[in-house]
Amino acid sequence: MSKPALSITKQAFLGLAALAALLWIALFLPAWTLNYWQAWIFWLVFVVSITAISAYFLKKDLNLISSRLKVGPSAEKEGNQKITQTVISVFFILLLLVPSIDHHFNWSNVLSSLSITGDVFVALGLLIIFLVFRENAYILYLLK
Repeated sequence: MSKPALSITKQAFLGLAALAALLWIALFLPAWTLNYWQAWIFWLVFVVSITAISAYFLKKDLNLISSRLKVGPSAEKEGNQKITQTVISVFFILLLLVPSIDHHFNWSNVLSSLSITGDVFVALGLLIIFLVFRENAYILYLLK
């Protein structure tokens, strides 16, 4: 593996580790407990999925990973994209915090089957993202 490829791989896995840690904190700190199986399952589904997607593209399309290392509002050039990324980021954080706070205060009682169904949809959504990235990379190669 060349030095630039090694650097990209290192950056990608450091980014994944940071994301996994931040996700864990966002799920368990507001819940104020580790006894939260729904968060553990969600965290595992999300982290395993994005790690598998990243590993695939690190092997098959290093350019895609390189272009995806910078994310969020600061990575965007256009004002509309910055706003869109900011709104998406806020809602993603709320998507983690609200259920965790709900779990802490025991506001609602969600059926186990519904929680698991949600995790299946998370995995399917990440699979769709993977397929889109893979297809877009293929189209870019055809256009070159």
